[in-house]
Amino acid sequence: MELVLSELEHGIEKSISALKKFNTQNSTNFSLGETSEARKKFCASLLSLLPSAGATIPSTMSSELHIEVLTALRIASREQYGITELTTEYSVKKLLSLAGLVGDVKKAFTEISYDNLSMQVALESLKCLSNVTLKNESSAVACGKLGADKALLDRTKLWDTTVIPHDVKFFDMRLLFILTAVCTKVRTVIRDEYNGFTKMVALVDYVMFGSSEGPAPQQATNSTAAATPVAQLTCRENSYTIVVKKDTATLLAEMMKTIFNITLNWCEKEDDLNKEDLHTFKCFTHLLRILLLSVSPYQGVGERQLLSHCIDTMMNLPLSCSSFLVLPPEVKVDTILPYHLDASTVKSLYSQTLDKIYNDHNVAVIVALLNFLYMKLTVEEMSSHLMPVVAVLRITAAGNRNIRKFLRQEILPPIGKVAARPDIGSSLKSRLVKLMTGTAGGVETIVADLLYILCKENPNRLVKHTGYGNAAGLLMSRGMLGGRTQPQEFVYSDDEDSDTEEYLQSCIDPVTGGPAKTPEPSPLDSMTEEAKEVEAEKLMGLIDQLNRHGVVRMLPVDKHGSPLNTANDTKEESDDSDN
Repeated sequence: MELVLSELEHGIEKSISALKKFNTQNSTNFSLGETSEARKKFCASLLSLLPSAGATIPSTMSSELHIEVLTALRIASREQYGITELTTEYSVKKLLSLAGLVGDVKKAFTEISYDNLSMQVALESLKCLSNVTLKNESSAVACGKLGADKALLDRTKLWDTTVIPHDVKFFDMRLLFILTAVCTKVRTVIRDEYNGFTKMVALVDYVMFGSSEGPAPQQATNSTAAATPVAQLTCRENSYTIVVKKDTATLLAEMMKTIFNITLNWCEKEDDLNKEDLHTFKCFTHLLRILLLSVSPYQGVGERQLLSHCIDTMMNLPLSCSSFLVLPPEVKVDTILPYHLDASTVKSLYSQTLDKIYNDHNVAVIVALLNFLYMKLTVEEMSSHLMPVVAVLRITAAGNRNIRKFLRQEILPPIGKVAARPDIGSSLKSRLVKLMTGTAGGVETIVADLLYILCKENPNRLVKHTGYGNAAGLLMSRGMLGGRTQPQEFVYSDDEDSDTEEYLQSCIDPVTGGPAKTPEPSPLDSMTEEAKEVEAEKLMGLIDQLNRHGVVRMLPVDKHGSPLNTANDTKEESDDSDN
């Protein structure tokens, strides 16, 4: 760092050369090994080379210098300490200005788009801001105070009219996600004042379908009015699958993360949502459904992350949106294997075909969720990552009767002949029951809740499928140990659970839920009376030996064979010894 700082005093060319060398050497380093004071000095010196907010960049050479300076600052900002110079409002405003997020966003970005170097400056500024705001809440607050959240939303309106590089779009969404994650106030302002949820849903629709129906122009003159009328949202009820490219998948994943933050803990009750918000949720649910049917977790890391974030956002959907996840029976989604998969991967699929008809409904979306769950259970084997998909299955089962009955058929089918404990085996039921007694960060609770809802909140039915030992944790948490009952959280039909003939004829251990152990024959059955007397005498001798050594104390008996109460005698002996 000291070498770089010394070269900064010898003109732009030497500064660019020194910074390029520094950036190349540390491009993959996440720790520079310098003291906090050294990093602080380094950041302050580099910041002084950047123009003030609103200033014009004088030359191409200056743009090249700014790119290298911002790259060095991005590398330095990977560490949390020693970057206080980057977190001040003055520094944040500098970076926002270079990113084109200060003042008139359309005008600023138009100026940037004319020059490739200026676009690189904007991109490096966004990367640096992402690092700084992620490490320091005060910088996120400064971004909110300077209107970065509104500027980022406003810039999305240029997506369908201006050629914007994918990386700039990506880091716009990354910065917006970080702001909503770090600063809850920004999250609330975006949702309530800027109508951010509706804007983001319209933007997701635009990215997925490439239509000109993206975010509509600003309709209001004040800063708190809605920007995109809900009537302009397209409800994709009759769309089922699309082609999702790799770049599109990574961009959509960032957008899903932002939508998750915006909708997190929005309304505890569905009745608290107005008609427009419910309509936006409906449109968004259809978009999520299309993505779940169009993307497979086996395509690549980006696609798997997109599915994960889609499932995360589904946890925030109102219960009524569950009905939008089932399709008409005539819809054919085709197979989930349009590309080559090796044999081991195919074995890890819960179902090779998404299309499944249940009660005159195509439940392909639920099959896709089960595939994702099964992949998490078999391929990754990380139960801590299971909570979102299990939570979504729980929510959809509670919100839609057909989904609940289908899940019950797939996860808790009628029990046949019981040959092993319910937590032993490779079936989906066995894997989930095994998690009920785990300690993986709360996943055992949500798994138990899912199975409990599939049993229509009937504790006896849950015990039948899982065993009393596996169900004890849920029963205790709900105060139902010992046969006590609780009011049901949801409304269910009155159909009974059917037992197969094999199950009724099985001898079952109610604690484990597995087959009861066959009682072993008593060794006394094969002994003669004389042998029994010999064994009894041996037992009496052992007991007498324990009594004489004080290990046990044999109580005297009266003439009727009843033990005498010697507590008073012992107390009297103790008193005599004290005297």
